[in-house]
Amino acid sequence: MTDETPLVEPGTFDFDGDDNLVLPKAVTDAKVRRKKLSPSTMNALVDTSACPARFAADKVLPRKSDPFGVAEIGTAGHEVLEYLFALPGAERTPEAAREILLSQADKAMAPLAAQGGSDDVLHALREKWLGEVETAYKGIFDIEDVTEPDVFGRERWIGRKVKINGVPISGVIDRIDNDDETLLPIDYKTGKVKAPGKYGDPHGDQLRLYALAIEQEFGTLPTQAKVYYTQHAKMLSVDLSEKKLTDVEDKVARSWEDLSWSCDESTFETVESPLCGWCPLVNICPTAKAGARTAKIEAPTPVQLGATIPVGPPSLSEGEKKPTKEAKAVTKKPKWREDKPWVETTGEGDSERINPNAYAATAVFGLASRALADITGYNKSVAGEPVDPFPINRTTVSGLARTYAAIISDVQEELSSLVDWSAGLNTRLRSALFTATELHVPPFGGTLDDWDAWVERVKKNVVLLMEIGESIYDEPDEDDPWIDLAVDSDGEDTDG
Repeated sequence: MTDETPLVEPGTFDFDGDDNLVLPKAVTDAKVRRKKLSPSTMNALVDTSACPARFAADKVLPRKSDPFGVAEIGTAGHEVLEYLFALPGAERTPEAAREILLSQADKAMAPLAAQGGSDDVLHALREKWLGEVETAYKGIFDIEDVTEPDVFGRERWIGRKVKINGVPISGVIDRIDNDDETLLPIDYKTGKVKAPGKYGDPHGDQLRLYALAIEQEFGTLPTQAKVYYTQHAKMLSVDLSEKKLTDVEDKVARSWEDLSWSCDESTFETVESPLCGWCPLVNICPTAKAGARTAKIEAPTPVQLGATIPVGPPSLSEGEKKPTKEAKAVTKKPKWREDKPWVETTGEGDSERINPNAYAATAVFGLASRALADITGYNKSVAGEPVDPFPINRTTVSGLARTYAAIISDVQEELSSLVDWSAGLNTRLRSALFTATELHVPPFGGTLDDWDAWVERVKKNVVLLMEIGESIYDEPDEDDPWIDLAVDSDGEDTDG
């Protein structure tokens, strides 16, 4: 018989009209909001199958301690490896690992011993636990020669001062080895192998985040990183290319932005996926029910979850399913359709969309790319200085791109009485704008007054460059124009 004792206060888990999970604000602030971003939180929020509601529920619900739980077995395996690599190389043997494991057994079995039971039963459980933990870590001896690594750190916590894209980071690196003149981060995984695929690369992204943190903390960017799947004796090398690292920086910003918004609103999106069956909210989540998802685990009952909403047929019409996260991304807009460059849009009505081959598309897409490049360039220029990097996320990149667009539009309307992204004048103005921003760098981190002043200054520079260009056309044969550049023998310019 199921124990129907509530795990949370009634009404803790509620759902709004869009089937989003809504929590009491006090619960969100106490249990869900994070002071720093960890790799697991990042992956739980923005990976392909990520469900923010599942993330929130896991933080709110009490954890049931079970020595044979997946997390507990994995933790025990990690502890064996932590202490194994504290030994001198020659002493890192399977026998030594077994001794470390045996020293942990009594502590692990204490909760079961407290429940009572015969010595024979407890002995059998102890042997079962030892076998499962040993299986979780013993593949390390097939992955590498454990006597060789020059270990720099074990269970190394990062996060004292590490910020990536302006986001505070925390995490624990299982092992860091000295690797020639740099450092090599290694993460142990006791579960199944997860190679990069359609659901992203969460394990690789975790190591890329650690690599960026190591660069900040120790001043050297690792050239390689590895994931050891110790139960399966497999090793995965992680791609640390500039593009992959930049992608993770963007992922950090997006996940922190999403988490901050969700916590501020105390509202967490529900996302249907094959993983719904393993979610603790599967028995009350309207999105899971709309997708006909059922529990694959012994999930809490509606009573245990303190449900105050009807838990019955889905609210959607028969056969209708709430779009998955992937479907939402696809159905928000019709697919791109191309046409001639002078045709600005394709499709009609709800299907109308900018023609990506149009002159106008070249203009506006170029502003977005330039905005990202300018923020990235600024952050690189202040690296190592006592200045926080400017966050890179959808909001900031869009904000700067639209600021550039506003400058272009204002000046174009002033000069020609219209705004036309396909016009030649627009092209000339964009060129002048990019030149002006080389001289007057955007005031990243500045106040609204700083930005207002900067916009006006750049507008004047753009107009000035246009006037100079037109003057060259109007008076192409001016004698000796370099006179304006020369200085006299006293170092004064020749205009006096």
